[in-house]
Order: sequence, then C-alpha cells, then structure tokens
Amino acid sequence: MRHLRRIGRASSGGTTTCPVCNGTGEVRQVSRSVFGQFVNIATCNNCSGEGRVVKEPCVPCTGDGRVQGESTIKVAIPAGVSEGNYIRCGARETSAGAGPRR
Repeated sequence: MRHLRRIGRASSGGTTTCPVCNGTGEVRQVSRSVFGQFVNIATCNNCSGEGRVVKEPCVPCTGDGRVQGESTIKVAIPAGVSEGNYIRCGARETSAGAGPRR
C-alpha cells in the first residue's frame, strides 16, 4: 500500500463529526428480554472509532489514506537468519497502519 500523506481527503475538504456515532466512536445497541435490558457497545463502523469522518474523500484512496501498489526493494539477509524469521526494513510504511489520521 502506498500512503497518501495519510489524510485521505481532498485538499479542500476537512473532517466532520461522524453522523452515526455523533463523535463518540462507538455505537450502542439496546435490547430487552425477559431477563432485563442489555446494552451492547461496539466500535463505530462508519468512522472506525475515531469519531470523525472525511467530508470530501480523495478519489484514489476513497478516504482511506493509502492506495494499493507494488515496489521492489533490496534486502541484505545477514548470515544465520533462519527461514520464516522477520527482518525489519527501516522506516518503510506498510499497510499495517490504522488508516488515515483525520
């Protein structure tokens, strides 16, 4: 994934309070049964728990802040590294981020 400054919005757009969770980042579902009232609290799917959404998402990333792509890098494997081990490749950004910072 290639990151687009991690903002996920057009330069003219900003962020606004999420209309689904009203800025709390979580949604509550209340259900009643014979045993009483139950409240289920979950992370808001619309804003991913951030409480804010992008007003005008950029076209390539649709507001995610990154686009998929490929690149080739050279990695020096030190002697003694076993198969299946992980090697850090410096400060390269990956798709493991939490998405855009809004």
